[in-house]
Amino acid sequence: MISTVERVLFLKSVPLFKTIGGEDLAQVARIAEEVYFGGGETFIEQGTPGDCLFVLIDGQVDVVVDGRVKVATVGARAILGEMAVVTDAPRTATCTAAEDTIALKIDRDAFWELMGQHPAVALGVIKQMSERVEELHRRLREVEKSDV
Repeated sequence: MISTVERVLFLKSVPLFKTIGGEDLAQVARIAEEVYFGGGETFIEQGTPGDCLFVLIDGQVDVVVDGRVKVATVGARAILGEMAVVTDAPRTATCTAAEDTIALKIDRDAFWELMGQHPAVALGVIKQMSERVEELHRRLREVEKSDV
């Protein structure tokens, strides 16, 4: 179990939170719950409501779409589930621990309340989501070029 101070230091190293000040990060750290997943354990199911997001502390997670297409394997400092939490849309992928994994879990309602009280957190989320959209567009362009 990591302390609030350790959580703040860890969160500062996560792209989603890197531009957020220490006091605001302390609020994020306070609402985060440390959770553990055993290798092979699925903790996000595609199509289900997005009631929380996860920040990976340690381990590896496979991200699968449509039950068959592995789109990524992510590790420490990755954020999972933020799109569904922010958009209130169903989960877009299934996430399964590829090995024993430790994460911080942040519930949707607490995260929304925090974003309302601390605009820097909301701006960090917007920036991260924009970067993901840009990355998807880059990948699509690469696929289109390879199909030609």
